[in-house]
Amino acid sequence: AGVTQYHACAFCKERHFNHFCEKFKNLSVQDRYAEVKKQNLCSNCLRSNHLKQQCKAGTCRFCSKKHHSLLHDNNKSQTSSDNPQNANEQDSAVTVVSSHCSKQKAGITQVLLSTANIGIYDQSGAHVQCRAMLDSGSQANFITTALAKKLNLKTRHVDIPVIGINNTNSNISNKTEARICSRDNKYITKDTFFIVNKITQNMPQISFEISNMNIPSDIILADEHFNESGPIDILLGAGVFFDILCVGQIKMSKSGPILQKTRLGWVITGNISLPVYTEKIKCNLMISNEVLHNQVEDFFRIEEISANKQYSQEEIECETHLTKTHRRDIQGRFEVSLPMKENIKQLGQSKQTALNRFLSLERKLLLNRDLKQKYQNFMHEYETLGHMKCVNESADDIDKTRPIYYLPHHGVIKESSTTTKLRVVFDASARTDTGLSLNDCLKVGPTIQRDLFSIIISFRKHNLVFTADIEKMYRQVNVADAETDLQRIIWRAEPHDQLKCYKLKTVTYGTAPAAFLAIRCLQQAAIDNETQYPQASSVIKHDFYVDDLISGTDSIESALKLKTQITSILNKVGFPLRKWRSNSKAFIKNSDSADIPLFDISDNKNVKTLGLSWDSDKDSFNYNVNLDTSNAVTKRHILSTIAK
Repeated sequence: AGVTQYHACAFCKERHFNHFCEKFKNLSVQDRYAEVKKQNLCSNCLRSNHLKQQCKAGTCRFCSKKHHSLLHDNNKSQTSSDNPQNANEQDSAVTVVSSHCSKQKAGITQVLLSTANIGIYDQSGAHVQCRAMLDSGSQANFITTALAKKLNLKTRHVDIPVIGINNTNSNISNKTEARICSRDNKYITKDTFFIVNKITQNMPQISFEISNMNIPSDIILADEHFNESGPIDILLGAGVFFDILCVGQIKMSKSGPILQKTRLGWVITGNISLPVYTEKIKCNLMISNEVLHNQVEDFFRIEEISANKQYSQEEIECETHLTKTHRRDIQGRFEVSLPMKENIKQLGQSKQTALNRFLSLERKLLLNRDLKQKYQNFMHEYETLGHMKCVNESADDIDKTRPIYYLPHHGVIKESSTTTKLRVVFDASARTDTGLSLNDCLKVGPTIQRDLFSIIISFRKHNLVFTADIEKMYRQVNVADAETDLQRIIWRAEPHDQLKCYKLKTVTYGTAPAAFLAIRCLQQAAIDNETQYPQASSVIKHDFYVDDLISGTDSIESALKLKTQITSILNKVGFPLRKWRSNSKAFIKNSDSADIPLFDISDNKNVKTLGLSWDSDKDSFNYNVNLDTSNAVTKRHILSTIAK
């Protein structure tokens, strides 16, 4: 395996491989050919410096001809349905799933790869044994996710592709550093490891006896159980491999394995013949399109009934932190503290990135007057409501030890919204000059509400149902003033105005713990009122999905009483409910006059609830399906449509 950095795309000059370019994919097949020819690229692999005739990459996955799959023209190369043999060949080019059973008495030849038992140090410096595979053909070292978690190693986010045999590609998203040592502690080194779920299958593939191998008794094997099939925890690449090689090699037979001396002990590698005299039945299932296989597996996993969730240590710490630090201000609103990780001190400079992205946003707004007006209105409302405050940078930045983070922002248009068509989204995942983002330094918190399916099922049990949502839920929760410097933004309404710095004073959508903090405050309001309003408190805890209330009762009297109590509880903590809907007209008519402005008065009776469309007049759920018929219908296309 080799670790490859992205090169500039030949088509859009961004940092990604040519075949990942969205600009290129949006072209027609004929225009793609023209672009490939214009850039002097190989039409088989979309790379430069060689001709198609010299290309060693694979062929088109649709027709097996020597061109890239993105250059395949369905109109010219579709297989006729009159020829079932050709149709089967075309289908097998996309996915091959075969199964066979065979009986065998013949011997088995197996290639042994070098393995070693080594030590690795955890975060506290304790020594843990693990099994490593030595690979001189790998440019990097790898460690399994399970071992990294067991050692509690600190990780850093990366985005690096790993290229394997036949140009197979997978992405690595995390890496860590760890110290490894030989069993006698004479060899110790520290290196970087990329984290993967699984390095390879068990090694060796089949366990075997070693009594007839004549291994010298005076040598110390690096892996005394090299003949027993078992998992691999670590892969040591070429950088370590050639550092541990020593002078000393024993060839055990003319065509047999070799013993090689290393600083970890003697390793054994090479061909080994395993005679099998007893009859065995061997069944194999081969899936050549693993991506499609995993997609189907994930699709059916959605239907599984999950067991009781066990919180991780970080989630427990996040819950404990909020319980100890939250408070209520004089208006009754919640004030919370951001749950930070220990690496918050490593947060680097972010202002220049935020400034560059704002200037880019400003140029975009100048080209769209309507978008600019909506953006200005949103930010003006943000400041008018006291949700952000202008900062005097020279005066507020005296304390150099206090971490400061600038959030880039952009607008998202949602035409289906019945209130705010444009919403400004703040990017807390933008990286600083140290490679860390604010989200990398914040704990996420657990999911504490019921799942969507359970809420919908409960909703349909009631004769009289009603829905509502909390207005600007996240922005109703204040952040401790000492931590608002982690939520700074750059803004000005017009290009001729002076650039100003603001800090956001409330829980900000886009930060990692935002959902947990807001929802946990909502549930705390219910907990605080359990004695006075037990039924209403139960509804708040169990019938909310994020900021959407979806509940009901069996009579108009109990529904109105419940509505009054829920509204009273949430108004005390600054969570106003709006957009009430019900399948009972009496519920709407008998509402208090003070609640009338909060109702959604719209000609469109279909109000989206929890991602569904609910017709309150017909008391029915609707699903709007937009089928994309522009592309050829494939298995992948069908699965993608169903999953929506």
